[in-house]
Amino acid sequence: MNYGIANVTGQPAPELCTDLLKTAVSHGVQSIDTARAYGNSEQMVGRFLSDGWEGRALIITKLSPLGGCPVDAPAETVRAFVDASVYESCTSLGVQSLDVLMLHRTSHFREWQGAVWNRLLELQESSVIKEFGVSIQSPEELQFALAIPEVCYIQMPYNILDWRWLKSIQMLRNVRSLRKLVIHARSVLLQGLLPSQDSSYWQKANVVESENIQQWLDDQVQHCGRADISDLCINYVKGLDWVDGVVVGMETKKQLLDN
Repeated sequence: MNYGIANVTGQPAPELCTDLLKTAVSHGVQSIDTARAYGNSEQMVGRFLSDGWEGRALIITKLSPLGGCPVDAPAETVRAFVDASVYESCTSLGVQSLDVLMLHRTSHFREWQGAVWNRLLELQESSVIKEFGVSIQSPEELQFALAIPEVCYIQMPYNILDWRWLKSIQMLRNVRSLRKLVIHARSVLLQGLLPSQDSSYWQKANVVESENIQQWLDDQVQHCGRADISDLCINYVKGLDWVDGVVVGMETKKQLLDN
């Protein structure tokens, strides 16, 4: 997709996508993040896997946002929407079962009287889905997800400027001590905004006066002895004892190698 507030090159060509994935896995990347809603991302990952790379990395995909499912749909209709998303993911990725399926919306646990979640549990019983996760947006959603024992993966936004989560971290640590729970942090660079010196990008993010933030980040780079702002932001999150991995996007080979 043409994704990212600082994206200037657009959607990568298929050959570049394959090269990015092979380079990433060759250099130790252990998980690939994709979703039904990410354009043709699953097809690109499937193309990579079919070239002899299946099993080299954990593939984490996400259920469709189910935007076309009526709010008053009966359970059998909801099941059909869920099945379509899951089997389209399997087909696109070229796999018989999904390593990790995340709910793209925490609300899908509760909407349609739980029909989405009930169907997913049935699909796990049938070995179509190995493990579950959820992509969350807020501390309230994190606390909700932590209470669901089948959730083994949580993807959450977190970066050096984001202090919303302080009251939730001890709860997260407690749950991690009791069961498998893998935490992947996204938005560590805010789609490339944090390292950017272009004020127009900051204005897109509704930050009118970005100079103070940029100066503070530059000061922290010097204080912590980091190479640059990207190095600071990524290693800050990697250094947290409750974070297992960092989700980083890129559209060029240089960005991948720099990261």
